Amino acid sequence: MEFVGLVKELSGGVISRLLGVRDNAPGRLPDNELFNLGTSITSLVRLGRPRLAAPQVAKARSAVEILAGPVRHAYRSDDASTFPGRLRVLGLSEDEAVGIVSAFVIAGTETLVSYVPRLAALLFDDGRLPGLAADRSGLPDAVNEGLRYTAPSPMMLREATAAGRLGGVRIRAGDRILLSTVHAVKSLGGFDPGTPIPAAARQLWFGAGAHFCIGMPLAMAEINCALTVLLDEYSRRPWHIRSRAVSRNVLIPHYKALELARAN
Repeated sequence: MEFVGLVKELSGGVISRLLGVRDNAPGRLPDNELFNLGTSITSLVRLGRPRLAAPQVAKARSAVEILAGPVRHAYRSDDASTFPGRLRVLGLSEDEAVGIVSAFVIAGTETLVSYVPRLAALLFDDGRLPGLAADRSGLPDAVNEGLRYTAPSPMMLREATAAGRLGGVRIRAGDRILLSTVHAVKSLGGFDPGTPIPAAARQLWFGAGAHFCIGMPLAMAEINCALTVLLDEYSRRPWHIRSRAVSRNVLIPHYKALELARAN
């Protein structure tokens, strides 16, 4: 089983439900195409690029508008069971609903697809799968420690709102600051779910303060659900990693392919 492709497919299914699209809706895009729409936007971001060129902005807007169509339709309907419908009931405007759903689609699902295969490989390589499959009490610590160790948001971009100094470096208002999340959290040591994460570094890969990731609860729910299914499968019949390939020249580190096979 090629696990990365499966997680992408599942992530696309989550996207369709966030958009308020029913499984049998006419003209519904396949799950993998929905996922690719989100990654077509994140792929435009580069750490050394301060702003997007006009064609790149047009490409991003085009992708967002494709996602926005179903959101607007679901928002305007009388069905309050969809995510856009619930946002309407809570008093958010249609444009605000489009913005929130787009943020969830672009950020939350990207974390899932980059992280879950990496965590599966990490647990397999570290020999922790048999213990977790037998006793799930250690699952929350394994998930949080895996997020700390892999740092799915390795870099964060900020803009200084006022002049000051940081680490002895003078910063002017408007300066672009690149924060190395991966160095901050990996300085705590190797992968060890048994060691508590210091409070100052807890969930740092999801941001902090006003910049805390709005998609974090969704990402954590998806991660825990996917890993539970994976451990259930391992309990029924243990699997191992047959082959793997990493993606190159990407903003968020992830596996390009991760082939899982049942043990003989």
